[in-house]
Amino acid sequence: MARGDPSRETAEIRKRKGAKATTKPAGPPERPGLASGPEPTTEPEPPMYSDAKPPEHDDDTDDDTDEDVLPEDLDETPFDERKSLMVAYFLWLMGGIWGAHHMYLKRDKQALLWMWTFGGFYIGYLRDMWRIPTYVAECNYDKPFIKFSREQMEYRQHPPGFFTSVLVGQLLFTGMFRYIALHAVPRYEEDTFAATELILLLVAALATATTVHGIGTMPFCYEGSWKHAFIGAFIGETIERSLLKPDEEWELADVPKLQAQSPLTGIALSILFFRYTRSYRTLAKQQKLKRSKGGVCKRISKIGLKCLFMWVLIFSAVYWNGDIDSPTEEFAKVRIKDSVEQIRNSPAWAQFKQGASIKLTEFYTILSEEGFEAMWNKFTDALDVDGTQRAYVDLELQEGATQEEIKKSARRLQKLYHPDRCTLDKDVCIDKFQAVQSAYEVLSDRAASKKQKNERSSRG
Repeated sequence: MARGDPSRETAEIRKRKGAKATTKPAGPPERPGLASGPEPTTEPEPPMYSDAKPPEHDDDTDDDTDEDVLPEDLDETPFDERKSLMVAYFLWLMGGIWGAHHMYLKRDKQALLWMWTFGGFYIGYLRDMWRIPTYVAECNYDKPFIKFSREQMEYRQHPPGFFTSVLVGQLLFTGMFRYIALHAVPRYEEDTFAATELILLLVAALATATTVHGIGTMPFCYEGSWKHAFIGAFIGETIERSLLKPDEEWELADVPKLQAQSPLTGIALSILFFRYTRSYRTLAKQQKLKRSKGGVCKRISKIGLKCLFMWVLIFSAVYWNGDIDSPTEEFAKVRIKDSVEQIRNSPAWAQFKQGASIKLTEFYTILSEEGFEAMWNKFTDALDVDGTQRAYVDLELQEGATQEEIKKSARRLQKLYHPDRCTLDKDVCIDKFQAVQSAYEVLSDRAASKKQKNERSSRG
């Protein structure tokens, strides 16, 4: 059928499709890949995108259906925006555990989760091996995918609830992110637990609801309410608090125990409340959502900020609630926060800060007076990238010593630390002897290269 007036075209298509007998699918539709395969023998369903009743049968209309016409609320994917199955598999093979193929297919939530969990602990990465054709068909809005989505929405009024990969992901990742978020909250030494109980409860509920909602709406075909997920998580966390230790004031020592309490009640109620509001997202909404994500730079910036936020939470959790073995007491633990405070108050740190301050002032003076090149040379000399400063120390010489002085000092120290003559420990003698040899080679090579440079400059 030639394309003409859109309103007339749509009316004719509805008229032909409405004339067919409407039957409920006998079972759930088969999920499509890229290839459309043979045409189904069953008669097509009436369009679900209009609330009007189908017109009566017209004997003059032909029996064929126009499969080339998209539903009226969808736009055809431009050719330059269509995704390639081969490119998707290549990105899956090269960077699948980091979500490269999901970024390519505009599945940003799943790409972010794969970055945080190394491809869903490799389980999701392996599952994507046979899921990529469906992802590509979904991204391109191929005709088999559109037909499958319409049949699925007709067959099920609500999305499948339990025993799905979405539920497994919610149970697995929600507990992990909740644990990180709770331990990122600082422990205050002077306040009792009653002063921070509400903060911890809100943090736990926020982490639980955000993860449950994010994973639950990760497929483009699903949508749901974050508020209901938060209400369920808040109720579950409150129940856990009351069962753990009701009507008592918690002291500081009990905070880690509370942070490690069971998250199952909050997660279960959050999933149940979210499941109540979960529904199918229409194809038009899916297409609008994908186009609202913006360009590649905008999407990468958003994902980068979210990854940075996650690393800040992990660092905060380690700093405030992590501990290490005590170097002085056996079976004793020291909080990392306390260890950092002790290091900051140590003489070694004070000496380091003083030396760093002097060096920074010196670098700034050279930069302002002699320029960037002189400052950079001074900086590289201070880092001793070529090992000359260490070589002078090993040979017991001052910087700027002549080649004759270097040779004489190297011979003296080689005799002193020779393994056959040295009276010290054999391992110490060997280390010293090798250090002297290495230092002599470094300074000799430097002198030789300097000599060659001077000869070339004199010839020029």
